Amino acid sequence: MKKILNTIWVMGVLTLAVFCLSACDRDLDVQQSYPFTVETMPVQKDIIRGQTAEIRCTLRRGGEFADTRYTIRYFQSDGKGLLRNDNGMVFKPNDRYHLTKII
Repeated sequence: MKKILNTIWVMGVLTLAVFCLSACDRDLDVQQSYPFTVETMPVQKDIIRGQTAEIRCTLRRGGEFADTRYTIRYFQSDGKGLLRNDNGMVFKPNDRYHLTKII
């Protein structure tokens, strides 16, 4: 009788171990893209040479995530001009710039 109970106990422990270990996965679930939206105010259509037009953009994050970095890149599809940030730094087309300022 003791041998049967011992065998049942060992089988129970092995079943529990198989059940617990089968739920494990070697791959880490690392998320590298985070939800966000970019909101812009309307931009005036007619800008004369030498005139400055303000483009206001707001990045709305989908949550607070540790070590998240956002970047911006722009393309000028028509016309000529420069794009500057609020510090006066001129952006070059198709270059990537880190967004560091949180308002």
